[in-house]
Amino acid sequence: MTKNKGRVVGLDVHPDSFAGAVVEGTNPASARVLSSSSRVELKQLECWALRHTSAQDTLVLEASGNAFAVATRLRALGAESRDPGQSSCGQGGKSLLCQRSSGCGQDCADPF
Repeated sequence: MTKNKGRVVGLDVHPDSFAGAVVEGTNPASARVLSSSSRVELKQLECWALRHTSAQDTLVLEASGNAFAVATRLRALGAESRDPGQSSCGQGGKSLLCQRSSGCGQDCADPF
């Protein structure tokens, strides 16, 4: 996940809203939060993503609930998803990793 200055955008998506945070750093210990948003209406997802993310950012979604529908909406903005097994975070949780211009060509069909 080394992209534009190590920027990662995390999204916590709920049925009607989401929270997002943009962090920068090469590892969790040195990362700093550049911006965060909470309780944003889900219908504002695309507008928020275009305003707060760049083409080089890595977007991370928890692979649950409506994550696949959200990933589809982000793909319409140019994001490409990767298999969560490619994550180098080492955590036990599942996630969908999306990059707005990764060129990896892989689609995340099943996170489990």
